[in-house]
Amino acid sequence: MNFQHFFSESQAGVTLQVYAALIGTLLIAVWTGSKPNVYTYSIMTNVISGLIDPDEAPPIIARRLAICAREAERKKAKRAAEKWGR
Repeated sequence: MNFQHFFSESQAGVTLQVYAALIGTLLIAVWTGSKPNVYTYSIMTNVISGLIDPDEAPPIIARRLAICAREAERKKAKRAAEKWGR
């Protein structure tokens, strides 16, 4: 986890924040069905803050995952072509 700062400096407050972050990460993984990344976390933060409707988030995340999968496949094909000298 990438914490810039804690809202509380007491041991109980920091413990609560760490548990909240872990639970949030697990919920993102369950909801999206994939490993949470920075983009997914950003979308979920916007949902929580009310900037994105909760029903709009899954399609946005799915589109991003599809784009990332296509890019990974292209890179894999490029490496294979370079390996075989084509």
